[in-house]
Amino acid sequence: MKKNMKISAIVIIQILFLSLYGFSQTQTLSGKQTQGVANKNGELICVPLVLAQAATITAVSGNNDGFWIEKEGYAKPIYNYYTPNDPKVITVILKPGKYWIYPNIKKEMKEATVVLTLTNL
Repeated sequence: MKKNMKISAIVIIQILFLSLYGFSQTQTLSGKQTQGVANKNGELICVPLVLAQAATITAVSGNNDGFWIEKEGYAKPIYNYYTPNDPKVITVILKPGKYWIYPNIKKEMKEATVVLTLTNL
């Protein structure tokens, strides 16, 4: 009887562990750009996201005229999108690394935002 209880407890712990870590983890990467006076002193704001494992972009939102994604170690953006919340970014896989994202400002706006939702593979 005690042996069966121990086995049952081990199985329950394993199921709980798998249920906690077996599901995909969702993260977000967001950026903002504000226009300065006479196109000077503008700001690019983004808290970088560090991916420990590859992740797929599953959603994009914000008020923008496109956006670009930068990765640590690269001199130029790794992705550029020129339409608002471009759906082409959906299903793009980002490999492990440190990333930033910044939106393009629409002509009649003073600021822009972009948010990517990523799901770990």
